[in-house]
Amino acid sequence: GPHGISSLAQGTGDSFAVVSANSSLRYIETIEGLGGEPISFIKALKEHFGCATVDELNKTLQGYTFATDINGDDFIRSIASVDEAADHINFFCDIVSGEKLNLIKRTSLDSPLGRALNSFMQNKPAPIGAILNDCILRRLGYPQEINHVDQLRNMPAAGFSSFGEISGLHVNETLTAIFFYHVPSGTDFTDAYIDAFASRYAGCQAFFFNRTIARQA
Repeated sequence: GPHGISSLAQGTGDSFAVVSANSSLRYIETIEGLGGEPISFIKALKEHFGCATVDELNKTLQGYTFATDINGDDFIRSIASVDEAADHINFFCDIVSGEKLNLIKRTSLDSPLGRALNSFMQNKPAPIGAILNDCILRRLGYPQEINHVDQLRNMPAAGFSSFGEISGLHVNETLTAIFFYHVPSGTDFTDAYIDAFASRYAGCQAFFFNRTIARQA
């Protein structure tokens, strides 16, 4: 069944509520300040990280990314560029007013992939193959580590680099995979994602519904 192997980051506890955004051009202008007023997202991040310039901010942000939380799962939203002249931040996915972005710190590529695979493979036979849709941003962001990911080396696999989407949601920096199994008739087979697919998909639908309400507010 399909399975999202995420993520390469851990939460910091900091979040930002989007006030002004352009989902077509994929950028954020302002976020909600402490008093509810809209403030520049660039200015807010510079103050948060103690950066005096956008160059300093860009260097600092190399160690961080953002995510939308849906029922405890992080859906990564990666920054494409910081546009100081236009005073907005460009992203690789669509973000709308009312959405909340959690700030998360990057970790190494190898460790979370290994943990996710070990968890996924429990109580299953060996897969007969897999199709791996690996977000290109993982390869761009981890050029040294990507050559040393060996967890899938002995499995027949094919795939390509892409920008990711699952259950209708854009997701960056995530490996999304479909694994194939031979399961003889009468043999039990359990997969957490497939078994709970209805509730997972409902959670994604609820995300879009709640995002619309937040945008109206």
